[in-house]
Amino acid sequence: MKFYLIEICCLILLYGYVKGCVTPFGGLACCPQKQIDTDTVFENVGAEILNTLSALCGDNTHKRISFGEQPTFMAYPWAALLMYDHREKFQCGGTLITQRYVLTAAHCIKDNLIGIRLREYNISSQEDCAVDDGYIIHCMAAPIDLGIEKIIKHEKFSKRNFDNDIALIRLSRSLNYERSVRPICLPERQDADYFKKYGVISGWGLTEKGKMSDVLLHAEVPVLSLDYCQKIYPYTHFNATKICASGVDEIDICKGDSGGPLIARLEGYQVGRKFRYLQTGIISAGVSTCGDKRFLPGVFTNVASFINWIEEKLEL
Repeated sequence: MKFYLIEICCLILLYGYVKGCVTPFGGLACCPQKQIDTDTVFENVGAEILNTLSALCGDNTHKRISFGEQPTFMAYPWAALLMYDHREKFQCGGTLITQRYVLTAAHCIKDNLIGIRLREYNISSQEDCAVDDGYIIHCMAAPIDLGIEKIIKHEKFSKRNFDNDIALIRLSRSLNYERSVRPICLPERQDADYFKKYGVISGWGLTEKGKMSDVLLHAEVPVLSLDYCQKIYPYTHFNATKICASGVDEIDICKGDSGGPLIARLEGYQVGRKFRYLQTGIISAGVSTCGDKRFLPGVFTNVASFINWIEEKLEL
């Protein structure tokens, strides 16, 4: 069967529109009607949304990462905090992947989840500024707090073993990208092996001192084999949907880091001193003691295994 549908072509990017959608009068023009098969209607909307972001995602000026470092305050413009109606307001993290969606862990979805915060660095300060030799050289705009329009938790998420620990949060409104608000890149195919030997974790979770960090922290961690982690956690089933990482030099994922990213640097995307980063994992589960002396690894959801699921759930 054939239908006449209006092609959606006016996707908004960072500084304007694409495909010549602006009329001489300043309005938006839609593309002409054309005949298409209903079998192909909207079947790749999610993929097209992600494709349009490929030139903008994953920008990061930070280079070397080591234990205990505080990243520069705009190093991770995709970093998100999940807000709860609780005395511990921030309990999980997430990542901005489009102007309208945040990626997080399914186990972070709770009844008292009330919003998302972006453009945050130090949760204890009203204004985040870069300081050089005692002088303020630049300040970031105030954090952005957004409501939630829709929550999409993976249909087969298991609380018992954290299988399919992935969720999408659709924000109450679309965001405008800027230097301190940009999406992270996602793997392009299910079998992609981008993480190689090391990844980077980040979050506001518990530190080795047992207190929540006021500032965003990050660290470089080794990626371990699934066979190795299966021996350490015999009651957890490790397969291609999981990544095992960290557990050295008292670096680990901690309470409050859940839902945040494991990221890797894309090879061959150097522009000046900038590199492109993509999200390989979602922080899912770890040991009960942060920075455990036994160097036990953390468990991550493998984002590459869920690219098709993400694309199916994204809407314009």
